[in-house]
Amino acid sequence: ITGDQVVLPFASAIPNPQLAIANSQSGASDLLYSTFLGGSSPDDGSGIAVDGAGSAYVTGYTRSSDFPTTAGAFDTSYNDGNRDAFVVKVNAGGTGLAYATFLGGSYADEGNAVAVDGAGSAYVTGSTSSSDFPTTVGAFDTSHNGRGDAFVVKVNAGGTGLAYATFLGGSDYDWGNAIAVDGAGSAYVTGHTQSSDFPTTADAFDTSYNGWDDAFVAKIGTAEVTPTPTEVTNPDFEGGFFGPVGQSVANGWAFYIAGGEPTFDGEYTTVHGGSWAQKISGYAPFAAGLAQAVTVKPGTIYRVTVYYQLYPPGDGQAFLGVQDGTAPAQWVGGGEGGVWRLLSQTLTVTSDRLTLYLHGNNGTGLNTNVYFDDVTVVAVGSP
Repeated sequence: ITGDQVVLPFASAIPNPQLAIANSQSGASDLLYSTFLGGSSPDDGSGIAVDGAGSAYVTGYTRSSDFPTTAGAFDTSYNDGNRDAFVVKVNAGGTGLAYATFLGGSYADEGNAVAVDGAGSAYVTGSTSSSDFPTTVGAFDTSHNGRGDAFVVKVNAGGTGLAYATFLGGSDYDWGNAIAVDGAGSAYVTGHTQSSDFPTTADAFDTSYNGWDDAFVAKIGTAEVTPTPTEVTNPDFEGGFFGPVGQSVANGWAFYIAGGEPTFDGEYTTVHGGSWAQKISGYAPFAAGLAQAVTVKPGTIYRVTVYYQLYPPGDGQAFLGVQDGTAPAQWVGGGEGGVWRLLSQTLTVTSDRLTLYLHGNNGTGLNTNVYFDDVTVVAVGSP
């Protein structure tokens, strides 16, 4: 539709072209952009919103572990449930993703609708069967209530974290189907519920469940919890770490060597605002890294990130390990070189200590430098 004209795309497929109404705007296109969005398994887009700059915000669900995500997004790993919700911001030209993140837990999660405010924050509602769906500290309801809950989530403008995330439901099935946001940042959600104990408020229009399946309308306030960082000693490696073989601890980080004879030193880089990076290097095959323990709050969801680079590109690898108390460490890694890339883990901790491991490998006799920079540990919510 262009003004008061109806423009039919793919006009060559119309059996009788004379029935098509012409586009009166010279040079106008009937398809500004069109793109696939998905991975190797079923993917479904259910809701869309557009901001003032023309960027599109999309939500839905995916069963693809290789659904495209972006570096630094809130959750870049598929959560191994029946399906995950996703939230994606497509740039105004449709040429790339400003951000793309999974949103879910260990069971089925679906995003059904999305709205966007003037600051670029995305508000998403849908349904979840995951008791470990991510919620935030101080949110209205941080506990899964029954068979399936609705959820309401506010994603920050960069897509890197959740301003708030809450369950919304009772002891049976609940679904969030549509959402809107006002100028003050309050979210308005509608859907349907089979829960007689769905939360209602005093003096609301109808506080009693009426039958098999009721609609609901809920307004979510604007209170937010700012993610709290946990202190990492020298996360930016300022001043450089020079750790020759035999040196065990420097500036809060412990050096370790698991194989070969690598060297540890610092190198100044202009990325990330200009800072030092930790370098592990060697000509012969090596395996080595750094470790540091940080204090955390049990029962809280933490996101751990670090940037890495492999140079020159070869067969080197970089890994981020996170150990919750005395449990086995969980590892993520990458082997793509030449540019800075992000490694990230999100986990619910059960102890008061996380041990971080920054590990580098070089599998051949070629010289490979493994760099690490900007380590963060941030509390993003509660399970």
